[in-house]
Amino acid sequence: MFKHLKMASWRTLWILIGLVVVAAMGCSWPGPYIKHDWSIENQFDGYEIFDGYQYFTSGTLDDPRAIVALKPDYALDSPDWTPVKMTPEELAQWIAALKKDSFVEYNTFPNGAKVIGEDGDVAGYYYSVWEFPLVRMPKEKTLVMAAPRAEYRSTNMRIEFSVGDDSRDSH
Repeated sequence: MFKHLKMASWRTLWILIGLVVVAAMGCSWPGPYIKHDWSIENQFDGYEIFDGYQYFTSGTLDDPRAIVALKPDYALDSPDWTPVKMTPEELAQWIAALKKDSFVEYNTFPNGAKVIGEDGDVAGYYYSVWEFPLVRMPKEKTLVMAAPRAEYRSTNMRIEFSVGDDSRDSH
């Protein structure tokens, strides 16, 4: 059956097989990573507090760049994020500031996303107009997250660090 295939056809077949393998790997990418999710965006836009979650902000308390809510059994070990006690009123003020600043600077609005842990479970939630930050998990249930970048965010960014990489984003 395959005797009649020309060399170019074999090459095409191997390229197609390679693309299928890469696509399959993309569907099962290991965590941690951040993935855009409209439902999370709607929850933040509704000033909904995730009960029992720990909240962090990047930027200043008066001018946050991003908000992260993590499940209580996760830790965030990063100098780029400040833990905060969150109330619905404070969340509403921060989201209003994020929306105002993001629309003026980028002509867009903040987006919600899930923070996915190494086991594929949701570790928490992210809200910002800024580029999704790089995230890694050097030890179980401990996330290291870089500061959000100034570029306009993408919708499904998956970037993996090697476990020994301690470089930090200087932005």
